[in-house]
Amino acid sequence: MPRELLDAWRMAFAEHRECSCVAVLCACHQNWIAQPLVDKWPFGAEGLLDLTPAASGQLHVGSSVGGVADSLAPDVMAPLLRGRFGQTYRYAEASPSTQRLLTESDTEGTVAVAEEQTEGRGRLGRSWHAPARTSVLMSVLLTPTVESERLPELSLLAGGAVAEAIAEVTGLEPTIKFPNDVLLGGRKVAGILAEASDGRVVLGVGVNANQTEDELPEATQHPPTSLRVELGTRVDRPYLLAAILLQLERAYDAWNARGSAAGG
Repeated sequence: MPRELLDAWRMAFAEHRECSCVAVLCACHQNWIAQPLVDKWPFGAEGLLDLTPAASGQLHVGSSVGGVADSLAPDVMAPLLRGRFGQTYRYAEASPSTQRLLTESDTEGTVAVAEEQTEGRGRLGRSWHAPARTSVLMSVLLTPTVESERLPELSLLAGGAVAEAIAEVTGLEPTIKFPNDVLLGGRKVAGILAEASDGRVVLGVGVNANQTEDELPEATQHPPTSLRVELGTRVDRPYLLAAILLQLERAYDAWNARGSAAGG
């Protein structure tokens, strides 16, 4: 596990510990989005990364925390977004994949969100389905300035940001299963899929937020879970999404800046 990469996202969280969550749903369907980056991961190690962060701040759990509606629509999210990620925000009640909401003219930080994905896929083409309004499902467009050989690091960097956010929002202690899964007690709660072409990277992110045990998918590589199952109560999805974006932006900016300085 490369120390430089872990330091990048840890540094981004050192001064501003916020909240967030994530899991994976993306499909490779547009010509400008190529193969999953994780298959080119330059480091061969596998295993679990134990984050064990100390939770702090208000936990955003229970129904309609702070009076926020259980919707990821633009009017709900706009007051919660605190960074540049999501300033261009595309939304759909249902979409085959959140990637399909992005266009070739979109700029870095554009975010696409759906309440339900009908053709969501993770790494190696594995399908992933969840009832509408039970997950946080999004894609974010990035245009990093690092050497192309470093792009596969984004999967692990995003996983670290996701796990850190889950801990902050819920008080739970996630682990990262290399290369792109976030686990709670050995069960998959989230994942990331990075796909790239022509200097553009799309990070597909999703988290099992409010599924009940009966609503979780069957026949998956790792037994699934949700934040609701682990906590015994619902999680506030709008706060969750806002936290994901902020944590990811900070980790990405730190990583991109260090990579650009090293290359320049």
